[in-house]
Amino acid sequence: MKKRLVKTGVAASLLVLATVAIIAAGCGGGGSVSVTPATGSGSATVKEVATSAASFDGKTVVLDGYYAPGSCTSCFLIKDGPYSVRVEGTSTVPVPTDAETGAKIKVSGTIRVVNGSPDLSATGLEFL
Repeated sequence: MKKRLVKTGVAASLLVLATVAIIAAGCGGGGSVSVTPATGSGSATVKEVATSAASFDGKTVVLDGYYAPGSCTSCFLIKDGPYSVRVEGTSTVPVPTDAETGAKIKVSGTIRVVNGSPDLSATGLEFL
């Protein structure tokens, strides 16, 4: 009887330890992206940048919108209604996971116009 209690106790302890490890891995506000504050003096809307890209070429901006996955592994979109701007992830601003889709975000960086479309090289990202 005593051996069975010891085995049951060990199994229960391992189950508790595994559960705690799983919960801890999921903690931390999304757990997938370390956030670099989005800072800058040039505030603009996603719509303004999307519809007047040339006037923002080379300028640093801060955009508020919603996260959406991009079409490549090193980029994502910041969206506001039907408008979106492609955002290039960087070593300090990694691309969020698909699990963050729809999250309210603020992104800062420099706009470059590529083939007539705005492309933001991110310097900061915050989840709001």
